Amino acid sequence: MALLAKGDYELGFRLYETRPIHMGGRPEGRPTLSFPEWDGSPIRSLLILPEQGLGDQIMFARYAPWLAAQGITVFVLCHPSLARLFGSAGLQVIPASGRTPLPRADAW
Repeated sequence: MALLAKGDYELGFRLYETRPIHMGGRPEGRPTLSFPEWDGSPIRSLLILPEQGLGDQIMFARYAPWLAAQGITVFVLCHPSLARLFGSAGLQVIPASGRTPLPRADAW
């Protein structure tokens, strides 16, 4: 976080991605899904998972419409209180509360 605050985005984001992921209600660590984590390569569909708090979900979801404009089907798993906000952005919204079935995507 200190590197990102200083503007060292390359190293800051690389190190940020090594931290444990906290997604309420599940063990800490990276999700184990039947499809891979997105590596930036071309995809047709992407599942965006919530992490940390509502503010972080809002902050990072603002990039999802850009992905959708590139022809990527974007599924956003979010806290139910954010479903209407994200739905207004033209995204495929999945309000999450407890165990929630996930769509198959090319990557998460």
